[in-house]
Amino acid sequence: MAVKAKCPKCDKMLSSVRLQAIRLDGTHHYWKGLSYLCPLCGAVLNVGYDPIALQADTVSDVVREVLRALDKD
Repeated sequence: MAVKAKCPKCDKMLSSVRLQAIRLDGTHHYWKGLSYLCPLCGAVLNVGYDPIALQADTVSDVVREVLRALDKD
């Protein structure tokens, strides 16, 4: 079942959103993020972490730490 929502800017009904890569800046680090945009007017509906990039970064960090621990043995 398709979920429909209304854009708060253009007031049109939406059945999809457009994604755009964005950089999320922290104090000493940055993360890959996504902007969720209205496909009709381009309004930013939400911003959040890119879940696929976050997962890939987490796996990479865990593998690096495991290899580092094995090298110490």
